Amino acid sequence: MAFTGAGTVTSLGTRIVRITDVLLAAAATGTITAFGGGGDVVLPVGFPALATNDVIVSCKEAAVSILLKPLAVAKDSPLTTISIINGDAVNASKTLEIYVKAPCSIES
Repeated sequence: MAFTGAGTVTSLGTRIVRITDVLLAAAATGTITAFGGGGDVVLPVGFPALATNDVIVSCKEAAVSILLKPLAVAKDSPLTTISIINGDAVNASKTLEIYVKAPCSIES
């Protein structure tokens, strides 16, 4: 089962996006992919490719909740899909706030 809700993707810079307005039913998994990837939530055109597992993903509920098991983040390899998993088999999550940050290189 996928994310519930429309999903609002807000670009906070060239390498970071915030995803809001989604939640997960009990035991559900939602997917995030690069543009054209067909995920439940699609990252904007021009967002750096999800080519490495160095992508940083954080996910939390935007409100206090009663989830008994935490949300989990999984990344496939090579990275094409980010999965957010509700480990609670009984309770749906509250609305989620997800950040996806692409790595940057530091050159001297």
